Amino acid sequence: VVWGAGRKGKKVAQLLIEKNTSFEWVCDNPKKIGKDIYNKILKPFEFLTALKNYQCIVTVANREAQLEIEQYFQTHKKAPMNDYFFFC
Repeated sequence: VVWGAGRKGKKVAQLLIEKNTSFEWVCDNPKKIGKDIYNKILKPFEFLTALKNYQCIVTVANREAQLEIEQYFQTHKKAPMNDYFFFC
């Protein structure tokens, strides 16, 4: 899973696409949810609850948003550097 649709999120998505690696793309920006970027539809981050086993690359640069994302993962019993990775 890639979380974030800014410059870095788009770069990570491009690299995954080039490597033919399937992934889900989520974000918490209402202006981007539902958008088609590189033939991938951005889903709301709540979509993660529908996934069983995943690893998430977080590309969100805003520090306050990072803290909220980290809290989200803690609430859902996800471990840093195992279930999610910040790439900012």
